[in-house]
Amino acid sequence: MSTYSAVKGLCYLEPKRHICHVTDLDGREASEFGPVLSKTTRAIKYATGSKVIYVYIFGDHIPHLHVHLAPHIDGDVYYDDVIRKDVEINDDTISPVDLKKIRSSILLFMKQESQ
Repeated sequence: MSTYSAVKGLCYLEPKRHICHVTDLDGREASEFGPVLSKTTRAIKYATGSKVIYVYIFGDHIPHLHVHLAPHIDGDVYYDDVIRKDVEINDDTISPVDLKKIRSSILLFMKQESQ
């Protein structure tokens, strides 16, 4: 848990084994990650009375996988645009053809991984 006082209950979830990225989780770690994340966020939500827990991974600053679990209560420093300040928002969109290619590639990879 963080001592950052602007958001009470800010936590970090990380694996015991040293890995750098979420893609480095092995089979057991990967299968346990979602349930542990869900249980932990529910516990933080209960303990802090927050309406939602923001979950985010940046992955470049510290070379060890860690997930930020940030409870959000109306009026705190977090808001739903927390990362948008670093991203230029414009009207560009991905074409339906490109979306279909990406979707197909993701589905193919997931099918191959499950075999």
